[in-house]
Amino acid sequence: LGLKKDGYEVLGSRSLEHLTELSRFVYEVVNLRLNGGQPFVGWLDALYPDAIWVHVVRDPRATVNSLLNVHWWPKLQLWNADQKQPRELEPDRAGQVRLAVNLWRDETDLALERADSLGARYLRVRYEDVVADPTAALGKLLCHVGLQGNKRLTRYLDSFSISNRNPDFNSVFDLDQLDTIAAVAAETAVFLGYGIPET
Repeated sequence: LGLKKDGYEVLGSRSLEHLTELSRFVYEVVNLRLNGGQPFVGWLDALYPDAIWVHVVRDPRATVNSLLNVHWWPKLQLWNADQKQPRELEPDRAGQVRLAVNLWRDETDLALERADSLGARYLRVRYEDVVADPTAALGKLLCHVGLQGNKRLTRYLDSFSISNRNPDFNSVFDLDQLDTIAAVAAETAVFLGYGIPET
């Protein structure tokens, strides 16, 4: 999502108002997205030309596993498959894996294509890096949006750990499914720093 800096420079009496506005905006975006809206970076950027963008990426194997385990996946209208739903297109798990990794690749590639036009307003963050070092990741994010951290925030972040929800990929996919993911996603995944061998 693209977030303006103005609403986050003052975290006082107006913070609740800003968070409420943000929650409504996020709801509308997610609602549109889940109901078949094609990724709309260009549309949002035209509405908010000074917006700051944070692109969170995740290992495609973890993303595929996550998609296959959320309740809305079977009914999701796939923008890259003529708005058809996974349950219409593929009856078995192997086919579902193929649909999910195609969605990951197409949406990620589209966002990466847009990154150049967004310039310095764009920041890419890997989920795995946030989990490994949340203090460093948040520090980078705050710098990107023009805010500064403080010792209190650092102490708070250092007081807990974030568990990595990425599964053991060999336990959730068989070899054929891992080969499918690699065949579809390897080029983009390797560009993002994920060690997925190309088949």
